[in-house]
Amino acid sequence: MAYLRVYLNNALLDQFELTDDILTIGRARDNDIVLDNPGVSSHHATVKAKGIGHVLEDHDSTNGTFINNKRIKEQNLAFRDEIQIYNFVLKYMPRARLATTEEQESSTTPTEHAATVEIAISDVNALKKLRKRKKLGQLTPTEPGRQAEQHILKDIHCSLGRARDADIHVGGWFAPKTAAIIVRQHNAYHLIPQKRGKVKLNGLPITAESVLKPGDRISVRGKEYLFQYTPSHGN
Repeated sequence: MAYLRVYLNNALLDQFELTDDILTIGRARDNDIVLDNPGVSSHHATVKAKGIGHVLEDHDSTNGTFINNKRIKEQNLAFRDEIQIYNFVLKYMPRARLATTEEQESSTTPTEHAATVEIAISDVNALKKLRKRKKLGQLTPTEPGRQAEQHILKDIHCSLGRARDADIHVGGWFAPKTAAIIVRQHNAYHLIPQKRGKVKLNGLPITAESVLKPGDRISVRGKEYLFQYTPSHGN
């Protein structure tokens, strides 16, 4: 039995057993495999059963479908082929991968009604850059007059607190050196409150780790920030 493993930034997001005659791939929510990115067409491609194997067909997508770095219209699949659709990689495999603890991106904002963003893909280097493309989180102060002070969460760890080396300085003289930590795990961000941090998420005090979603409001020692995603290129 064949499987498609879906990867983003080398992280396994999901895997699908190819049990049906047709499997659809695209940005729209009615697809069997939903790839939520404006660079993916609404109905981008299909995988069809053919004899004992499968064939991949591109549906005149805006940014194309690639197998092993070559753009295709229709092509038979061989095991371990790497299919690239925008910045997603789908591996055609003879078996499922064992359970993983890797986190999926938490954002579920639907984009199927938006226009596909067209990106020039002319060579292998462009494909490699797309594989590294990810969404980065950002914190924006909600206090009037401070919205321009955006903090891009591009590092694995971001600390909030009084410490001189804190990434975001919050709190007064009696505040802890570290009030909260935000940790990036693949495409998800985790808010970890620290002792005496007085951390709130959407107005409610929290004492345990929480996965952040776009639109979440984080309050640390009385300073509030809006969490959102911003597109980024590269690592």
